Amino acid sequence: MSKILIIGGAGFIGFALASRLSKKKNNEIMIIDNLSRGKLDADFLKLTQKKNVKFVKKNLTETLDLKIYNFDYIFQFAAIVGVRNVYSKPFNVLDINTKIQSNLIQFANKQKNLKKFIFTSTSEVFIGTLEKKKLKFPTPENETIILNQLSDPRSTYMLSKIYCETLLIHSGLNYLILRPHNIFGPRMGNDHVIPELITRIEKLKNNINKLYVENYNHKRAFCYIEDAIDQIIILYNSKKVNYKIINIGSPKEKKIYDLVKLILKIMKKNKIKIIKTYGKNRSPQRRLPDLKLNIKLTNLTKRTNLNIALSKTIEWYIKKI
Repeated sequence: MSKILIIGGAGFIGFALASRLSKKKNNEIMIIDNLSRGKLDADFLKLTQKKNVKFVKKNLTETLDLKIYNFDYIFQFAAIVGVRNVYSKPFNVLDINTKIQSNLIQFANKQKNLKKFIFTSTSEVFIGTLEKKKLKFPTPENETIILNQLSDPRSTYMLSKIYCETLLIHSGLNYLILRPHNIFGPRMGNDHVIPELITRIEKLKNNINKLYVENYNHKRAFCYIEDAIDQIIILYNSKKVNYKIINIGSPKEKKIYDLVKLILKIMKKNKIKIIKTYGKNRSPQRRLPDLKLNIKLTNLTKRTNLNIALSKTIEWYIKKI
């Protein structure tokens, strides 16, 4: 039996992981979330009705005292994320993200049976390296981190994640730090390129046949959520994976323009014309993780076909629209 605590388990990746882990009846899962981003939707409520899943709503910036000290694994997915928050509330991003991590590490250090603390960081830690045109592709976990201007609000998210990684590294806990790269799928929210495109395309009126696409020449290696969860489960369970930082994702790149064409094809909206534009949101031109370490440790080389993964995602979002 494993007792597992998932912080931020109402969010995208946390929910997907909790759903998968709950299928093993000998797993006891507690989810803690303040619901600032995660949702009490039908999918999540269905999950919390399982006998081996418990949900607690809690403000994670406060000291975490559950009177429970026997968790085997702690997953930490909670953070303020999103471009809008980074630019509108940069202080909160730094302050809250680091407070959550500090509180959870103190709680983790009280655990009697804890085997591993798993923290979800971000590929955004390399945004400064990219802006200085020093970033290697594919990008390995040990690539040099260069800070961008501290006065830039965008720096606050990457700084908070770097600081949280460092807190964990020096905590004395056995840790696993994950850096997800462009994970997508059902229930990921709307402030991401794929659900945003699906929603915009579906809402186009019949007399409008133009779709304006920003940053059409940017490249991403999109990874379906189920593939990401496959990787995470093998990594956290492995006794060989200790004190490591590991990329999570797919090795296959795709231009945003080609992604849009594929989505239009799946949605049978081939008459819509793509109008190329350039965005002003400083979106990174390229993201591509080096997965050598991941594949060595997981032995996972196959990924869900992008057409199939997009079809499942599109079907889920159209139902919600």
